[in-house]
Amino acid sequence: MVSDIAHELRTPLSNIRGWLEAVEDGVTRPDRAFVASMMEEALLLQHIGDDLQDQAMADAG
Repeated sequence: MVSDIAHELRTPLSNIRGWLEAVEDGVTRPDRAFVASMMEEALLLQHIGDDLQDQAMADAG
């Protein structure tokens, strides 16, 4: 289970990091689509965190 969680967290983090590095390197410029993509990835991370918290509460009884 921990391996699955790590994978689910790593994917959006890799996307965010890759795009931010591209902006930093001047390969791309942040535009409306960029911001929307970063928001989507951030929301995915938030949902994963919420699910983990729900799971921890269920495990605690």
